[in-house]
Amino acid sequence: MVREGSALPFADRAVAGERLGQWLAEAGIKPGLVVAIPRGGVPVAAPVARRFKVPLSLAPVRKLGHPLEPELAVGAVDADGEVVWHPEWPWARRDMTAQVAEAVAAARAVAQRWAAYLPGPEAFAGDEVVVVDDGLATGLSLRAAVGWVVRRAQAAGLAPAVEAAVPVAAKAALAALARYGVRVFALETLDPLGAVGQAYRDFHPVTEAEMAAVLEALSR
Repeated sequence: MVREGSALPFADRAVAGERLGQWLAEAGIKPGLVVAIPRGGVPVAAPVARRFKVPLSLAPVRKLGHPLEPELAVGAVDADGEVVWHPEWPWARRDMTAQVAEAVAAARAVAQRWAAYLPGPEAFAGDEVVVVDDGLATGLSLRAAVGWVVRRAQAAGLAPAVEAAVPVAAKAALAALARYGVRVFALETLDPLGAVGQAYRDFHPVTEAEMAAVLEALSR
């Protein structure tokens, strides 16, 4: 679902999150849990969680970059070792064994460092979960995060509706996620979306210290 008429570029991730939370409320979404993709998704997700007065958790996923062009995503992994692949890069399944192992290890390291923010069984008591990132270029990381959240809820014997929300998305990525049954709320679309950062005036890399400060402020 796309909302037309949002002004780009966003000032920063926090402003984008405020607008995203407002739109979700207007659309009648009532999440019992908001889940962010670290690190860039955290400053966007925090205003959403604050608006709905619900916990903010993390989904430990990592992008798999092309061996020659790391910024070009060919897949994504989660901390359980599950991999999703870009359908246009079939060779990656056999030629990136080492990169997959490295990315899984990195995702597991994130899960260990931020274990206090991983959703436990009690987090899925509501009917809806919203997974948030700062943008959607290929949709691979978001698809991996949604899959991880669904499996974690199923392990708790629960089956909430798991949806996604981003300030900006590529139309092709929205279509791809729809084919996998993932509903995405996007404030704005850009096609082609070469880099998510083009939708922001301030798109600095989010540090672990900044992420920690955002999470701590939200818990007060």
